[in-house]
Amino acid sequence: MSIARIARLARLALVATIAVASAGTTTAFAQAKDAARDKRIADFAAAFAAAFNKGDAKGVAAMYSVNAIRVGQDTKEIGRAAIEKALTVQLAGPFKGAKMTIAIGTVQALSADVEVAEGTYTLTGMKGPDGKPLPAVTASFLNTHVIKGGAMLLSSNAAIPPAPPTPAAAKK
Repeated sequence: MSIARIARLARLALVATIAVASAGTTTAFAQAKDAARDKRIADFAAAFAAAFNKGDAKGVAAMYSVNAIRVGQDTKEIGRAAIEKALTVQLAGPFKGAKMTIAIGTVQALSADVEVAEGTYTLTGMKGPDGKPLPAVTASFLNTHVIKGGAMLLSSNAAIPPAPPTPAAAKK
């Protein structure tokens, strides 16, 4: 599946999620619940970035459900074990020493135990195969979170790379 198709599907999923979620009304109870949800997601993102920044593939993989799907630019892993294996290679190779920051964008609850979140992440401190520093990369993500036994897990994670520069921008 091409990146353009994944990005298109991610945008469609987000539009559908927003449409479904916006059909309801907001009450003081819902706002309080949203504040608790937002804190839970912010804490989850911070823990995810901390494990990534330590190079802890097992710790990052533990944040995925057993049968999670993880899709990147040139990768697709299904299941926590496959995700851990891929992360082990990535964190020992191209992402060794890299630091991640995460910015949560829109979060929509689909049910009491399923949420969809989109946002951006930035990777800094990466090095190329020649050991030279690479520029920071900021990309988008679309995640599905599930709540099981009070714990949040990633059920799906789609990393959406930045679009290539337009020909006009490339000439600048």
